[in-house]
Amino acid sequence: MAGTASAEDSSIFIRIAGLLCRGALIAAAVTYTADAVLPINLSVITGWLGIVVLISGIPLVKKSYRRPALLFIAVSLFLIVRERLHPAIILSGVNSMLSIAAIMTALQIFLLPIRAGGYDKSLERYLKGRFPSESPLYIFVSFIAHIVGSFMLFGTVPMLYTFFGTPIKKMVNDPQRFIVTAIGRSFTLVTLWAPGAVSVVLVMESTGADWLDVLPAALLLTAAGFATSVALEGLTVLKGRKVLMEEPVSDAHRKSDNRKIFVLIAVAAILLTGIIALDLLHLFSGSARVIVVGILTAAVWTMFHWKGGGIRQHFGEYWNKSLMVVPDLAILFMSMGIFTKAVQASPFMETIKNWVVSAAGSMGSFSFLIVTPFIVLLSLTGIHPFMGVALLGTLLSSAIPDQSSMIALGLLLGSAVSYSVSPFAGTLITLSRFAGCSPAKAAFSWNGVFSLLFLAEGLIILTAKAILF
Repeated sequence: MAGTASAEDSSIFIRIAGLLCRGALIAAAVTYTADAVLPINLSVITGWLGIVVLISGIPLVKKSYRRPALLFIAVSLFLIVRERLHPAIILSGVNSMLSIAAIMTALQIFLLPIRAGGYDKSLERYLKGRFPSESPLYIFVSFIAHIVGSFMLFGTVPMLYTFFGTPIKKMVNDPQRFIVTAIGRSFTLVTLWAPGAVSVVLVMESTGADWLDVLPAALLLTAAGFATSVALEGLTVLKGRKVLMEEPVSDAHRKSDNRKIFVLIAVAAILLTGIIALDLLHLFSGSARVIVVGILTAAVWTMFHWKGGGIRQHFGEYWNKSLMVVPDLAILFMSMGIFTKAVQASPFMETIKNWVVSAAGSMGSFSFLIVTPFIVLLSLTGIHPFMGVALLGTLLSSAIPDQSSMIALGLLLGSAVSYSVSPFAGTLITLSRFAGCSPAKAAFSWNGVFSLLFLAEGLIILTAKAILF
């Protein structure tokens, strides 16, 4: 009886913490956007809302995120007390990473129009009846994962696995590798250029680089990675095998599905165009542009499917499921932000800074040749790329400010390769759990060769850019 009562108390506590955390996430996203858009300073309010998210979210997150977050917080508090730093550093650190939590909270709302418009059913139907062999099917799944990932972000992986997992198991020879590499690699490539991607936000804010300056080279890296992934799988695994196709799709469904695939591509294009327009007009901050354009696009798209779309039901899914993927990364990022601010304010930071300045200064625009492999190696030890990016981005950009774009590209490339080859990467862990394989197998056996080729291609592209421009 005592054990049952304890379990019930724990369940009630988790439920209350979840409600508080989700409510604080939405309030923080709204307040953060208002702070960027309106001529008022709401940083104190956003900081305290972030602390509410941090405290209420810790019981909700997975151990793999909770442990490093608690370690960052403990070390930060130790530094604040030992060095007698001002407690306002905590609010400053939370605010420095709050943009990531705000973007993730806002863009998960794209779940509403996707569900209400039946885009999930169209994708599954399109998948089953259009492709005679595995290679074009692989290209399609990779392409859709990339397009949807550009605006759904971390919600992409579980959502697309739900759409594609069952039919692919019936259609291809090696469904585990097929879906893990197609979705995983394509989502990884999104983190090179998509303005709402956590890596892009973090790199731009830590280096001070301009997103439009980085975008052309980032898109070239993305195209190279996509082509390499498709060619590698086609030549070594798929080998032109035929697909087990189901009954032909009716003409009415075929036309409807074609239209919905076009709409998905158009939504991604509208988001990109809107964010570029706000950037060129110098309106809002980079993160606020993503949120404003994303919310407006999702709202208009949802209105088209309001009647008979079951919006209330899908909003419940957003509130109860989609938002629950946010605390894991939000807690980790905000604890990293506090740690970074505490370290930057500590006296020994000058020693580290002097060493970095010396090393980076000697490499100049070719500093990425050290930085990119270093980020990848850190990820293989279990250290998340975001940790290295947050610290190295700030230090390197202060050491060689005229090379902020090259530093940003080096960090983005290192992060992207890490997400493909590290068994500790959240995307691979999630996909491997769905597929029923080990993260190590997904990372090394399936993505090892691709990651090496992509890293080599990326370094060649960045070297050419450094020489020519």
